[in-house]
Order: sequence, then C-alpha cells, then structure tokens
Amino acid sequence: PSFVPILGSKAASVWNGKILWLARGTRPDLAFAAQRIGRRISTWVRADDAVLFRIMRYLKNTANLGLVFMASPSDAGSLFVSVYADSDHCGEISDTVSTSGYATFARAEATWCALDWGAKRQGSTSRNTTEAETCSLNSAVFLAGIPTQGIVEEVLRRPVRLIAAVKKG
Repeated sequence: PSFVPILGSKAASVWNGKILWLARGTRPDLAFAAQRIGRRISTWVRADDAVLFRIMRYLKNTANLGLVFMASPSDAGSLFVSVYADSDHCGEISDTVSTSGYATFARAEATWCALDWGAKRQGSTSRNTTEAETCSLNSAVFLAGIPTQGIVEEVLRRPVRLIAAVKKG
C-alpha cells in the first residue's frame, strides 16, 4: 500500500534492533516477529516494509501490554522451573522450516514469573508436527530450561525441579 513508508534495509535493521530489544526484555509476544523480520534484512524488498509497518502498528495498539510478575515469599520452598515449548510445523512457506518458541517460568502456588523466552528457526525440515514439537521441546530444555534451573538453584541454594511441556492445540 502507498501509505506504508519506504524504509530500506538500513532503517529496517535499526527498527528491528529496537523490536529485538523489546522482545528480549519486556515483550515476549514480539519474539517471533522480530526473529522473522531479522532474517529478511540482507534481502530487503518493498513487501518487507509492509511487514515491519504492521509490527509497528501492533506495538502502537498494544502499548499497554507488558509482563506481570506474581511472587509470594512463602513459595520459596516450593518454587520450581517450568519451560513451555511450541512450534509451527513448516511455518515458513519459502523453505518449509519450522520455528520453535519457548517460555521459561519460576512457578509455585502463588508465584508465576517469566524468566526467559524466545523464538528460533529449527535447523532442518521436520517430517511431521510431532517431530517439530519434539525438536522445539529439546531446544527449550537445553537452551533455556536447564541453564535457568541452575541459576535458580544457585540463588535458592537448594535443588529445584524442572518441568517441561509442549503447548497443545
């Protein structure tokens, strides 16, 4: 559309850096979009301007969103780490590679605190949804779950359970 500004790859890389910073620090809902647009920087075309413009409109309309941390000091003894994973089987039309996403939380009865999240392209094409989900869970556990568990164990000076799950549906 004509109302979409022409950015070009240089300006787009600056904007993508800002979106990546938001996705990493306060807006996990942007992780997939930032990862996807970041892959296009070196081969930027006019259609990519529209995608980036749509992300910016989404940010403008969801400026009130952010993270909520709920924590109770009485939960320190029962705190555990949970990691949730999901993937989009063959979600990228151009090369049929799936994208994995994950979120890691500190959890207990009255505690729910996001600690880490992200999205990453899988290294190869999965044959089916189950394989894509298994790859996603594997990445989530080894890239985020186990390191987070180790940090929480150091802070609490006790063993901490790690629970991993794949999003259903």
